[in-house]
Amino acid sequence: MSDAGLIERAVSEVLEENPDSAGMFRSGETKVMNFLMGQVMRKTQGKADPAAVRDALTRALQK
Repeated sequence: MSDAGLIERAVSEVLEENPDSAGMFRSGETKVMNFLMGQVMRKTQGKADPAAVRDALTRALQK
């Protein structure tokens, strides 16, 4: 699945549910990205394109 809208929505939900992890990433703890990616993949039942998820997460975390 590479539907940008669905991926963006899942990313937003994951970041809302895990504000501590998002904060850790923003403070330099890059290993947290794997956890956040896993949460998005779980929300999309493993159907999301991992590269698209990583890109969406990176954009969302840089805001």
